[in-house]
Amino acid sequence: MSKPTHQDALVLLAYKQWRHAIGYSDAMDFVWSDRCPANYEEYKDQVVGTPEEKLTRIYADVHETIGALYKHGLIHLDLLMDLETYVSDWERTKDIILGYREANEIPTFMECFELLVEAERAYRAG
Repeated sequence: MSKPTHQDALVLLAYKQWRHAIGYSDAMDFVWSDRCPANYEEYKDQVVGTPEEKLTRIYADVHETIGALYKHGLIHLDLLMDLETYVSDWERTKDIILGYREANEIPTFMECFELLVEAERAYRAG
């Protein structure tokens, strides 16, 4: 892979600023708290329809966005992997995402997030 450019850095910094602006820190705090069930059925019963549902959506949308940038070659993977990790985020939310995907019959729901996780696993494996 080519060396990251100044433009690559600007894209990544803009992404980080955007996620901060939309409340990603609060979303991350909720998703990783004991208040957020990792099981889809429990999540559906306890979180859907509450203000915390928005936090979960923000969290997932941030990951889907960076995954889409990766999918379309708009983010430099080496630079991204130096600064971020997504596997643990996927593992924490996987049951919610896959449950929602199945229950709503949306096979492409959060597929860019999942694609990015697969890329990270391959990247870190060598």
